[in-house]
Amino acid sequence: MTDHAIPQHHGEPAPEAAFIGNIKRRSPLAEALAVVALSLGTFAFVSTELMPIGILPQMADGVGISLGRAGFLVTGFALLVAIAATPLTAVTRCWNRKWLMLSLLFACTLGNVLTYFADNYAMLLASRLIVAAAIGIFWSTAASMAVRIVPEKHAVRATSAVYGGLALASVLGIPAGTFLGNYAGWRIVFVALAVLSFAVFIKMWLTLPNLAASRDGKHSTVAEAWREQPLRAAVYVTALIMMANFLAFTYIAPFLLQIGASRRHGSAACCWPMVLQVLSAISASGRSWHAAIGQRYWSR
Repeated sequence: MTDHAIPQHHGEPAPEAAFIGNIKRRSPLAEALAVVALSLGTFAFVSTELMPIGILPQMADGVGISLGRAGFLVTGFALLVAIAATPLTAVTRCWNRKWLMLSLLFACTLGNVLTYFADNYAMLLASRLIVAAAIGIFWSTAASMAVRIVPEKHAVRATSAVYGGLALASVLGIPAGTFLGNYAGWRIVFVALAVLSFAVFIKMWLTLPNLAASRDGKHSTVAEAWREQPLRAAVYVTALIMMANFLAFTYIAPFLLQIGASRRHGSAACCWPMVLQVLSAISASGRSWHAAIGQRYWSR
């Protein structure tokens, strides 16, 4: 009996066409919803990270500490992120990406709940450091996960969308939280952040694909990566920009409140959310070109 070759139907894609990089492609809508979930994760984390900037005097009064010690809730947060991000990312590099993201959002929710209940500086600082450890891993993972979710031609747009949550937090989240803190108390702000973080947790549960950790290529050590001159330059520039950002933003609220107290009682407290929103909008405008410029050079 003669074997006959199975005819190839060239008008239909092979079964493997549904997979790119060993990742099963989903519908464009499902991919978009997953990227939106990551962007909302950025929004929740950045709002939690920077919220004390707008309500620093209230937090200091609430636990009976100086503004200088309260400022460490922001600068110490950033310092832990810088120190812990690399080793914690290495420890979790083999975790399933979806479950890693869910764990990070759970940590963010827990940190905000503990901040609400904090009645002393030690507990307040500990609650902040929980979120700091989580956000370090999130920054190292979210963009790369977004790139894996979408086709390669949409990689830059997906990355830009993830970081768009940062702009949204700066322009909307922090000013809104500052306004709420001025009129309802700083603890209520962290209740709202806990609810937001948990809502993002649910959205990620429903929309993120079940991605295994990427095992393509070899994992370079920090020392090996540091030998790359362009990387070192990028790290130096980023460090200077972030240092200037945190130094400027952290103590603007106390400064404006001091001016308001010496001139017109309470005026600065009312204007501060508006000032913060203007500054954040200017900062966010610098990121608005990322997708267009990145897409232009990515395609070359």
